Formats: sequence, structure tokens, C-alpha cells
Amino acid sequence: MPLSTEAVPNRPLSGAELIEYVLSVMRKRLESDCHFTRTIAYRQIAFDVTVHFHLGTPVGEHVVAVSGLNEEGTWKAGAPPLSPEPEEAEVVASEQHAEVNDPNLVRVHTGQPIVTVTKTPPKPGDILPKIERHETRYDPTNYPEPQAPVETDTSDKTAENWRVARKKRSRE
Repeated sequence: MPLSTEAVPNRPLSGAELIEYVLSVMRKRLESDCHFTRTIAYRQIAFDVTVHFHLGTPVGEHVVAVSGLNEEGTWKAGAPPLSPEPEEAEVVASEQHAEVNDPNLVRVHTGQPIVTVTKTPPKPGDILPKIERHETRYDPTNYPEPQAPVETDTSDKTAENWRVARKKRSRE
């Protein structure tokens, strides 16, 4: 008979863990774009961040009140286009769609701990078993990346919505 059991549950992502994941996706996207390097600076900027979530049923009993959304489920306020429009203005916009099928893999790649629970049977004379929680961080290089978000370039659509002429740049 084993003296202890260890469980490594693949629990659903909490709201705080989901925030870390979304921020890491956005950080990777922005850091990979040539418009956001240390050698480029802008006198003016305007941007919209549109985030849509399709969330499964929450675990536990939760009441979530969200204010500031319009009928389409996006935030009411958006960044206006720059005024006056700079001569060399550029509109860069994209949408990303990500699905999480392995919450622990997301935790590993966003630097969050995975909680393991160890349950040891009670010692003679004790009534309750000993339950210990341990937080372990794993090296992400030892695990596959989570499924990458699917990105769609929406620069033309955004420029049209903002009524801004989009400069077509040749790729050399």
C-alpha cells in the first residue's frame, strides 16, 4: 500500500491565469512586428484592442457582470484615428484566435506554477490525512508550445472603418 499519493491535476484556467496567457499572446505578437522595435519611435499613435472571449461554463458558482460592451460583445470605446493624419501614417491591425486545450501547457509557457497535491494517510493516532500543496514551475523548453493563435490581418478593414487612407508599401 503506497504511503502517499500525488496528483497533478490539469485544472481549468483561472481568470488570473487567463490574463497571463492573453498578455503573453499579445506580447509575442507585438514583439514579432517590425513596427515595434527599439529603433522606431512614433510622435502619434492610436490603437484599438478588441478582445472576444468564448468561455466555457465557469467552474463553481460565479456571477460575472461586464459593463462597457456593445451589442456585438466588443468594448464601446475605441481609439479614434489620429487627427490630423500624419503624412506617413500606417494602419496595422490583426485579429488572433486562440484555443486552449491543455491548461497546464499554457501555465508552463507563461511562467505560472502547476499545483500538485500530495495526500499522505494519517499516522497512527491522527484522524485526518496530511494534505500538502506544492507549486512547481517547469522549464518550457522541455515541453511543446501550446497551439499557436491563428492571426488574420485586418489592417485594410480597420483603415476603412477609421476612414483613413492606407498606404500600400512595396515589400523589397
